[in-house]
Amino acid sequence: MATEWHTVDREEVFVLQDGRMLMEMADQMHELTPGDAAIAAPGVPFRLRNPAAVAARLTVCTSKGIRGTVNGETIDPPWAQ
Repeated sequence: MATEWHTVDREEVFVLQDGRMLMEMADQMHELTPGDAAIAAPGVPFRLRNPAAVAARLTVCTSKGIRGTVNGETIDPPWAQ
């Protein structure tokens, strides 16, 4: 399972609690294992992907008012308002 490629207008920090995740950012891939953190920089295309059959659990931190762009459409996540 993977998210759509998207960008954000503010930093987004991901900390993996359980499982395994791959974070693809532009042309780089980073593997996350429990305890690892990754930062999505504003304006840099990225997606998250779980390559395993078991669920992963992560914590995401960002700023109030963050906006994302997915498939050319800007979204205002209700949880960030």
